[in-house]
Amino acid sequence: MAEEAPIISVLKEKTGKKKFGRLRVLWQKRGKKITNIFCGLAVAVLLFFAVPKIYFDWQTAISIPSGISATEKQDILKRWQEIRASKNPGKNNSLIYNDIGILRSGLKDYSGAVRAFKTARALNPDDARFSRNLGIAYSYQNDYVNSEKAFLDAFRIAPTQPEYWLELSELYTYRFKDTEKTRLFYLEVLQKSQDNIEVVRSYAAFLTEITKDYNEAIKFWQIMADRDTANKMAYLTKIAQLKQLANIK
Repeated sequence: MAEEAPIISVLKEKTGKKKFGRLRVLWQKRGKKITNIFCGLAVAVLLFFAVPKIYFDWQTAISIPSGISATEKQDILKRWQEIRASKNPGKNNSLIYNDIGILRSGLKDYSGAVRAFKTARALNPDDARFSRNLGIAYSYQNDYVNSEKAFLDAFRIAPTQPEYWLELSELYTYRFKDTEKTRLFYLEVLQKSQDNIEVVRSYAAFLTEITKDYNEAIKFWQIMADRDTANKMAYLTKIAQLKQLANIK
């Protein structure tokens, strides 16, 4: 039995060499493919963690205008950092993008503001503030068509917010300069808001200053006098002036 030991050892050595040879051949055939797979996985992991940060940095970047003082620049950068590190980022970070849009608007970067507000709205489409802010940014770009769409979207989401109605009516009045469209919009809002006092005041001013329909304006100033008793005398004075202009006794 002792004489067989060298033979077994040789056989094991040959078997080992055959296995190693097979592995070497397999590696030569498939090694590059395996390497590519591992490299691909490494890149995928890197992108998984890196891309969101790169996207966030790009989406929240600001362009600081030249010609401002060092103190102003420091204040802007401080506010920018506060926004990015906000402890109240909103749904899907939507408030961060909204605040970035407001900051960009303050820097008169309206195209950047539009991009930020659109991102905020996409992340949280049920928040009317984002559509409203988008409408304002579009109006600064003189893009009144898209501004109207954004305001109407805010109006649809929050039909009981007077400031949204008033901003849209101002857009129709001073940007579109379409008095009939403005008038019809006011009538719609008055019905939906159950004659909200701010809307009544705004419509009365529109009738007085824009369309010069003094007879109709008197009706709405009288509503104001009846409801806003603290300022009743001012409204009655306005009514008296309009009656003179309209030759009403």
